[in-house]
Amino acid sequence: MKLINKFKGRVFRKLIDIADNIDIWFSKRYNVNLKQVALEQTQDRIPLSKLDKTIGKSLNIMAHDQEIV
Repeated sequence: MKLINKFKGRVFRKLIDIADNIDIWFSKRYNVNLKQVALEQTQDRIPLSKLDKTIGKSLNIMAHDQEIV
């Protein structure tokens, strides 16, 4: 079992290294950070109602007369 886990770990590490090398190459060649672009697009797609339910509630910045659905 240890041998299988060790193999899986090496394969996973190799895949991460390949993905990082592609990202570095793309960043140098096209001057665009793909990870940052993907993260920003994901954050832009979060609806404001969800943000109000999570962040707004935690920060206590929501109007008290608004009901959370």
